[in-house]
Amino acid sequence: MNTSLKTAILPSKLRLVSSIFTLVCGSILASTSATAESHAGFDPARVVADLSVVGAQGIVPDTAPLVVETAEIQYPNRAIDKGLDGWVIVEIDIDENGMPYNAEIVRSEASPLLHQPAMKALKKYRFIPATLNGKAVGIEGKRYKITYELREG
Repeated sequence: MNTSLKTAILPSKLRLVSSIFTLVCGSILASTSATAESHAGFDPARVVADLSVVGAQGIVPDTAPLVVETAEIQYPNRAIDKGLDGWVIVEIDIDENGMPYNAEIVRSEASPLLHQPAMKALKKYRFIPATLNGKAVGIEGKRYKITYELREG
């Protein structure tokens, strides 16, 4: 599934903020103010074998959750004005209804100003849940890398 969105933020200094957004586990592409993608040497996507069924330590689901609805990831004006960019890796759990919860930053090379908007957006995502033996199950440990990048326009 591929989806394209275009968003430009023009702050008072008329800097164009944009980036390419790739959700590794949903194959969704978009152009927004902040993006989720994979990171060389540290795979934030976590393949099915790296996920764990909630309440069943060591049990791997048959299928991974699939993104069906995304949310815009905000690039805070304060961060834009200060010229801050970087990336954060957010880990979330997804319940058997496809609802994310327990978002937390597991790794970051970004200002703390960029942490909250990344977690807030991922909590709004909706998924087709993971399955085990044909039944929907909750999973722990789904990761996304959110990249914030300023580009002069």
